[in-house]
Amino acid sequence: MKKILHIISITFVALLLLLSLGNQKSLAVDGSGLSILAIDGNTDTNTTVDFTISDFALGAGASGTLSYTIDSGATWTDISFTTVVTPSYSYGYADLSCEGGDILDFKLQTLGTPGNVYYSYNSSDATITYLTAIASSNSKNPIYNDDYYSTILLGWNVSPAFKLDLVASNTASDGFAPVPIPASVLLLGSGILGLIAIGRVRKRDS
Repeated sequence: MKKILHIISITFVALLLLLSLGNQKSLAVDGSGLSILAIDGNTDTNTTVDFTISDFALGAGASGTLSYTIDSGATWTDISFTTVVTPSYSYGYADLSCEGGDILDFKLQTLGTPGNVYYSYNSSDATITYLTAIASSNSKNPIYNDDYYSTILLGWNVSPAFKLDLVASNTASDGFAPVPIPASVLLLGSGILGLIAIGRVRKRDS
């Protein structure tokens, strides 16, 4: 039992370390499969976060749709793009609005040429990069106690012939951040570490 608790604690500490790397105060923060927290940073009376999604790129021979949901909702909303087509790929732009404190998730569906099969890719299959830090003092709703970011690069590199780069640009001091680790998870981790410490004391005293 002690050995199992020890293994669990090591795994949990390693997980916390990896997740914390996605929220450092730097100009570029990379994360894989992170949900996106919208932060209202404006001093106006509303709490909305307005942003633009651009550079929706479809490789030659592929087609697809991009959808999003808010706060892990069951309903996914397709994003309508104004699209420009070139010989090699197409790209477009879309304006969206959400509330400060909302958690965003995106889903990509591509139509592959072999058998015309749809493939779905959630944000857990994407690489997310946060760019251009905004000081936490600008955070209004929610009150975010660490630097957050004005731009997101959300990219899938999938086959066949499909690549998508999502750029979400804020207005004024609105922005985005990785969703913080829930307090309950942190408490679980401290509890496991506490059990291990107690076990070691008992072993030493026996």
